Amino acid sequence: MERVESDGTVVFADYAHEILKDMIGFDRKSFEPEDSYEIALEMMAKYKEFAAKIVS
Repeated sequence: MERVESDGTVVFADYAHEILKDMIGFDRKSFEPEDSYEIALEMMAKYKEFAAKIVS
């Protein structure tokens, strides 16, 4: 994470955004607090897909 805006928006640092995009296909540079739960579910699902490829 790079910063949290005054409205609570979380902004990823460029390097973190690129790693997440390249490794697990998570392509969001930022998200608002009210989307946190859905974002967490999305990230977990993408990580599970990534991990399944590594394990098999």
